[in-house]
Amino acid sequence: MLEIKNYTEDLQKEYSRFCKKNISFLNYHSKPTHIAWLRDYRESFFKVAINNNKIVGCLHGYRSPLILNGKTEMAMNLHNLYSDPDYKGSGMKLLMETIREEDLKILAHATGKLAIAYEKIGSIKIKSTWAKKFIIPKKIFSSKQIRNDSLYDKFLLKGFNILSNKNLKERSTLLGVLKNLELFDNNITDDFIEWRFFHKFSPITYTVQEPKTESSLLFSVGKKNFIPFVRVFSLQLKDSENPKNLLDCVESIAASYGIPIVIVSITSDVDLVQYNYKPYKNMPEAFCHSSSRRIADCKIDGISTDVAFNSFV
Repeated sequence: MLEIKNYTEDLQKEYSRFCKKNISFLNYHSKPTHIAWLRDYRESFFKVAINNNKIVGCLHGYRSPLILNGKTEMAMNLHNLYSDPDYKGSGMKLLMETIREEDLKILAHATGKLAIAYEKIGSIKIKSTWAKKFIIPKKIFSSKQIRNDSLYDKFLLKGFNILSNKNLKERSTLLGVLKNLELFDNNITDDFIEWRFFHKFSPITYTVQEPKTESSLLFSVGKKNFIPFVRVFSLQLKDSENPKNLLDCVESIAASYGIPIVIVSITSDVDLVQYNYKPYKNMPEAFCHSSSRRIADCKIDGISTDVAFNSFV
């Protein structure tokens, strides 16, 4: 019989088996530090579907900010929905039970049948842009080097401020940049910012800011099948600015550290083809859903989603 229950530490070994089978052998989801980080946020949950002492599905959720009808609010972001194909319906049971429990929800990066299911329950679609570009690397990638180097010092002369959430000396400056974003315009987001960026196990994040225009982006560095990539997951443009200078800076960083791919995964409509980025054929979509309220206008930023959780740190 299928049972839905909260994740507990005694399930770690079984959860690791489930992730290796149903996500990938080299997944980050089952790493103890990643799980500890997810569970340390008080506005979160971690549920698993169990059949005869075997995990057959999982779903994680955490409260993150969005802009709803012009006002910042906190919504439950549902992510890491996976199920064992041998146990059909386990993932959907996890999802529907949570949808009934939570009013305001972020449903990000859905494709195929899941995206169709989100639309059928009345979710509002948020325009997303996913594209990638191949870069000629100048050296062999070393995660140790990029962790130890100060990108701020290396690229300051090019006219950009580059900050890392793992550099304690840059914390106050990075916090100022984040608090300047529309998404974080009031104190209800303080706990989320602390957990997302400054927890000891949070994924490494870099912020690139062009001081002249105050336009900025956030990116992470991850790996897939041993191939490193840069992922731009938040893009904040001021007025009519285009992202060319910011993207050029990120591409320069990627090439300098031996990273051959730059991926842009943002919840906004930006034409990247003119900068030689190739759009995804199957574009992941983001949604906002409320069980009780009418949503006229909704903005979601990649900062609020899990798209950059697979950073290499």
